Amino acid sequence: MKLSIHALLLSFLFLFFSGSLLAQTEGVVLPDSAYYCEADSVELNAGNHISYFWSTGETTQSIIVSSTGNYVVTVTDANGTTVDSTWVYEVLTPIAMFQDSVDHFTVVFTNFSQNADSFLWDFGDGTTSNQEHPTHLYPWTNYPACNLVQLIVFNKCGSDTASAIIGFNGYTPPSQVNSSVSNWTVNFDLGNSHSNNDFYWDFGDGNVSSLSSPAHTYISSKPYECYTVKLVYADCGDHVFQKEIAVGNYPASNPCNIINGIQKNQLSTSSIEIYPNPSNGILNVSLKTNQPANLIIEVLDVRGALVYSNIYGTVQGDFIKPIDLTELPSSVYLVKVQLSNEITYHKILLK
Repeated sequence: MKLSIHALLLSFLFLFFSGSLLAQTEGVVLPDSAYYCEADSVELNAGNHISYFWSTGETTQSIIVSSTGNYVVTVTDANGTTVDSTWVYEVLTPIAMFQDSVDHFTVVFTNFSQNADSFLWDFGDGTTSNQEHPTHLYPWTNYPACNLVQLIVFNKCGSDTASAIIGFNGYTPPSQVNSSVSNWTVNFDLGNSHSNNDFYWDFGDGNVSSLSSPAHTYISSKPYECYTVKLVYADCGDHVFQKEIAVGNYPASNPCNIINGIQKNQLSTSSIEIYPNPSNGILNVSLKTNQPANLIIEVLDVRGALVYSNIYGTVQGDFIKPIDLTELPSSVYLVKVQLSNEITYHKILLK
């Protein structure tokens, strides 16, 4: 029995509107969502078809996107037309940051990291944790000692590490180091600023000493020499005091930038303090420099954009300056402190 033209047309319309013809197309292989890392991009590929039309106006098989949003593509092939979409989002770079509170041998760690999916703590005593805010009990046999604690944070786009030295009751670094140079011999003295035998001296010539007040004689065939002397944590291997010294018959021109035989620290992370941290927006920058230097303080957000800048001109000696960041949103920032040609960065958290 032959079908009439009218019946054939009705059958075609039924198949078309029921989606049977559209179902024959190969379809688009877009994921439900896609991401790109900070300052990067992601490629969206609609698969192999005859023609393409994206919501961005592009007509290629694939497009490169670097903005958050919903992206729609319409593709056509021999079997029909298909429309598909995907949500694209940005994953920010992870930033590691934490604070610790010590009570005898128990340490409570508060994690202020940003943009992190997972965490790995290394407590420096052979134990680790994946908790976000762990509390750790150190063995009493560690006393007196210090432990280098590291927090590594991860997300889809990478990792970041923050570290701190944890000291227990009675364990404090020296507040001052006295020294005197006589030709090739240097006398060092911690005085009464530290009572534990937790430190050793690295004299910069391959020799060390665990005495609190050592006298060291350098040997050289040159008229004079410059050495870097470090006072080092015996357990952590992290120096807490570093100076350049000149020994021998050095000229009055001070070839090692020496004052009275010992170089005064110009700028280091230990000579700068930024507090409180975390902060509600009012910060104090405290630093000390023994030579005149041009001071510039800048604050950068997590994307590296400049959000605060101040040029203070020439400073010398002790310096404390408040910074008002109350108009900035809660987040992690980097404070850039520049003294002439020396630059240090400090993470802060605004609550």
